[in-house]
Amino acid sequence: MLLHYKERYNIKDILKLWDYKNIFPELLSNSRTNRSKYWEAINNAICGIVSIDMQEFQSYMDSCDKEIGTAINDYRNLIRTLKDTKILRITDEVESEDLETLRSIIIAWRVESETGDYDTFIKRIDKFRL
Repeated sequence: MLLHYKERYNIKDILKLWDYKNIFPELLSNSRTNRSKYWEAINNAICGIVSIDMQEFQSYMDSCDKEIGTAINDYRNLIRTLKDTKILRITDEVESEDLETLRSIIIAWRVESETGDYDTFIKRIDKFRL
């Protein structure tokens, strides 16, 4: 928001966001409403700094939320595509191997995954206790 409206204010005006006595003339009580009261006051202060009303503020924030949602969905889809590609590659590799090689690979994988912690413990004991 502050970068978007950077032409509308002097950079020193941002210091107003640290003027808590002005932003919060009354201390917030320890209640469940603190969060909403806090952000309402901060958002109003930002509106004052960049000279916009709350409707324009909310419209801009809604557009930001929409862009963030789009980016999250794009990233999720990318991860899904990478996962699907990896699954296809693994499937192709496994299907091209003979049964004896697959047995050896599975044994090595299980030994590493199921006993790897023991090797770590032994290394730590050797490093710090001997």
